[in-house]
Amino acid sequence: MDSLIIWFMCYSIFGWLYETVVCSIRRRTLVKRGFLYGPYCPIYGFGALLALACLGWTGNPLVLFFGGMVVAAPLEYVTGAALEKLFHRKYWDYSNQPGNIKGRVCLLGLLIFGCLAWLLIDFAQPALAGATAAIPSVERIFVACILLSLFLFDVVKSVQDQAPDDATFVVSRSKLRAAFASGPSSWTAGGVRADRMSAAFGRLGGSFSQVRGRAMSAVDRLREKVNGLRDGSRRLR
Repeated sequence: MDSLIIWFMCYSIFGWLYETVVCSIRRRTLVKRGFLYGPYCPIYGFGALLALACLGWTGNPLVLFFGGMVVAAPLEYVTGAALEKLFHRKYWDYSNQPGNIKGRVCLLGLLIFGCLAWLLIDFAQPALAGATAAIPSVERIFVACILLSLFLFDVVKSVQDQAPDDATFVVSRSKLRAAFASGPSSWTAGGVRADRMSAAFGRLGGSFSQVRGRAMSAVDRLREKVNGLRDGSRRLR
């Protein structure tokens, strides 16, 4: 799991760099891409992991190329539609490109994603997997926890700042405020009772506690290793 988190973050950062460079060149000015504040485009991270899961079994360039197109098309379309529905804005628009579908996917973009899938499977992933495996397990867990924490904080902050306060969401912020003001007896969301919500948040809290516990254990083990190295160096002196 820790390696998957690191891979996801690396490919998300690559996607942000790729989008920023391409759009900045087209517009001849620096363009900040992505929905988040940080340098991440999570769709590239999810797309890379999805391509690895679906296409990692083959090294055939043609299969990787067309398979990458097939994997990317629904992911990009659904992500674009969801962002438009939730935030009332288009984060990308291919309406002026040939072969586009509602401006969310286009033929040129799919051809590029096909090439990226080939480069991912044959070149990028072997190098990244080797570099990740070279990191000791304790340090790898620590790095993964730090990266995931920063990413999740960014997601929460970005959604909080950019989400429209209207009925687009199943539970809008105004409804949440009203629900908390009126007390637990009225806590429902789209037919979900308060007890179900409480259980869900309880499970989420438990998962977060486990992750935090693993991170703290990793930090303690890392501290012990550092102290051991210091003691050894002192003895040598």
